[in-house]
Amino acid sequence: YMNVCTYGYSLAFVSWDYWVKHIDWMAMNGINMPLAFVGQEVVMMRTFMELYNLTVSDLQAFFSGAAFLPWYRMGNIQGWGGPLSLSWIQNRATLQQQILVRMRDLGMTPVLSAFAGHVPAAFVAKFPSADVSKSSDWCGFPPPYGSVY
Repeated sequence: YMNVCTYGYSLAFVSWDYWVKHIDWMAMNGINMPLAFVGQEVVMMRTFMELYNLTVSDLQAFFSGAAFLPWYRMGNIQGWGGPLSLSWIQNRATLQQQILVRMRDLGMTPVLSAFAGHVPAAFVAKFPSADVSKSSDWCGFPPPYGSVY
């Protein structure tokens, strides 16, 4: 149910109160496998910081702004409309936990995101022997926004 872009153009700034109604509506309409794509930036942030010693600054240049996160998550753009504040990232992670509990309590199986394979430019600079390639600019977004590793 829904598509990945809905989390940018429709759901980027909605609160828990909205999600309760939306999840209840999904349950009443028989939706049992909804996408649950809120708050995944905290996982990316922790992974890159704890395993690869990148900094918050490195990642703020990588994450796009809230309304553009679907296109960042697909590896189309980076940094556009950002940066995301640390409090926003943490609040969205907390919201995702609430969403998952509600969905599961209503018998749904939430569909979570996986690692899409793109990495921050700071990762490439820190690990120059890593086997990465750079995409061409996406839809005319100027560098560094549309060129993603």
